[in-house]
Amino acid sequence: MANAVVFNGQDMDWRIPVATTMLAGGFYLLERSLGDVAEVLAWTLVVTTLFTRIDPDIPSPAESAVAWWDSNQKAPGSTARAV
Repeated sequence: MANAVVFNGQDMDWRIPVATTMLAGGFYLLERSLGDVAEVLAWTLVVTTLFTRIDPDIPSPAESAVAWWDSNQKAPGSTARAV
């Protein structure tokens, strides 16, 4: 959500925070019953979300981070790296 709103200028979709809250509650219950399996599943979903485009028109969070990093490395018209 922050990727779309902050980095790519899209409107806020309030269904995302509601769904995230519900999913967090579901994972809490899943972790209480399955333990480590739920934790591995949660980390798998986090990593997948970082590298997957949810909307084809919006870059993935990893793509946005790399573009931001690259844009801050060089000053305009300069070949030297910014500190």
